[in-house]
Amino acid sequence: ASLRRGQHLITSPVYDLDGSAIKDSHAFHAYLRLSLCHPAVNDTHAMIIELSGAVSVRVVETEHEHHGTHRVFQAKADSGLSACEKLDSWERPEWALHEGMRLNQFFSELQQLVRKAVANPLSSKRGACWEHPWDPTYYNCQHFVGDCIEVLAPEARLFYDDCLMHKPHLLKIDKGSGRRESAFAARASQLVMKKKNSMLDTWTTLFSADQPGPEWVITSAEIYWRDCTIYAAVVTKTKSRLADHSEMHHRIKEFRRKVLLQEARDEEQQQQLVLETRNEGQQEQQEQPVLETGQQGQQEQAVSWEDENRKPGQCPTCIIA
Repeated sequence: ASLRRGQHLITSPVYDLDGSAIKDSHAFHAYLRLSLCHPAVNDTHAMIIELSGAVSVRVVETEHEHHGTHRVFQAKADSGLSACEKLDSWERPEWALHEGMRLNQFFSELQQLVRKAVANPLSSKRGACWEHPWDPTYYNCQHFVGDCIEVLAPEARLFYDDCLMHKPHLLKIDKGSGRRESAFAARASQLVMKKKNSMLDTWTTLFSADQPGPEWVITSAEIYWRDCTIYAAVVTKTKSRLADHSEMHHRIKEFRRKVLLQEARDEEQQQQLVLETRNEGQQEQQEQPVLETGQQGQQEQAVSWEDENRKPGQCPTCIIA
């Protein structure tokens, strides 16, 4: 499949949940949008959570995001949907949102994952810390969103890591000059974006006293991508971004193929099991009349012997052969 955009031919398209093709030579900032409802009042909110140097959390309007972003994943009550290499989203029931997840539980579990990330020596020696976890190579915005998904829809984490993340080795920021440039970017961000306190600790201040944060229930989680090529171009090249996009297309296609193939095999095995069970049941039904006939014959034979050997007026229990 291919898609022509201007004079550029996209040979490995990936489409977002709204049917828009994702530009293959671009890089994207990932962030999470949560839909919230309050159990005590008829009210809804939305919350944006992202890693932009420091962790940012803010309450926003409930409408969808502005034009220019790509919605690439959504976990809802009964299933999850993902961007796809076809012009159609891919839906899986196992990617459903964790039932009854409240904000306090979400942030509590997310804090543990972020603390684990900043404890990584590869990023901590480049300045990553609780107040500024971001590192372009070892813990960027897409890693952070992956941790959010692990809490909210854990069955989707494997697919997310494999298919919906930029790959540092393809962007060439994990070795040589690319790694050095990414380290410089991390240090520069720490000088500008580092906060005194992490919003992972202070997020409850965003809510009023009569509707405290811990009581809000998460009803939907969406991953959005915002174009950040103008910033990513400092440490990545167009050729590398094209390779990364092509790999994403391939991985989504291959992941889908394996899942559908496994489901076909499982269905075939289930049908075979049903057929074997049905055949066994029919065989038992056929054998049952034969067994009953044999038992009846033995009973008739026993009665005939008693009648033959019983003397007139003799008690049936005192037969002498």
